[in-house]
Amino acid sequence: MAKDFVHLLAILAILMTACTFSSGQFYDTGISDEEYISIASTTEEARKFLTYFPRSEIYVDRSGALAVDFRVTWQPISSTSQEWHGIRLRVFINPRTNQPADIFLQCDRQFVKMKIIRYLDHYQNTHRCP
Repeated sequence: MAKDFVHLLAILAILMTACTFSSGQFYDTGISDEEYISIASTTEEARKFLTYFPRSEIYVDRSGALAVDFRVTWQPISSTSQEWHGIRLRVFINPRTNQPADIFLQCDRQFVKMKIIRYLDHYQNTHRCP
C-alpha cells in the first residue's frame, strides 16, 4: 500500500514538472517584448488608443495568456482606495501565429469587447466611462 502511494506521488511529481515546464516554455517563443508590442500596435484599436493616449504605459504580460497592455492609470489602487481607475486596452497574442487574437477595453470596472473604437471616441470626448 505504501509502495503504491510512493509510486503515485512520483507520477504526480513528474506530471506536475512536465506541465510546469511546458507552460513556462509556451510563451517563451524567442520573440521580444518590443516585437509583441509592435504586433499589438498594428490593431486598429491600439492605434486609436495610442492616438488618444500617446504616453500610456505599455507592457507584455506572459503570466496567463500572452497579452500586451496599453494602460493609463488615473488613480492607482491604494490602502484607502481598493479600486483602480483608468483605461486599459489588452491585446491578446496567439503565441503559435504571433498575431493578435482577441481584444478588450477596460475603463475603471467596465469591460468592453465590442465597438471598442466607438467607446474610445466617446471616452476621449467626455473623459468618463459611459
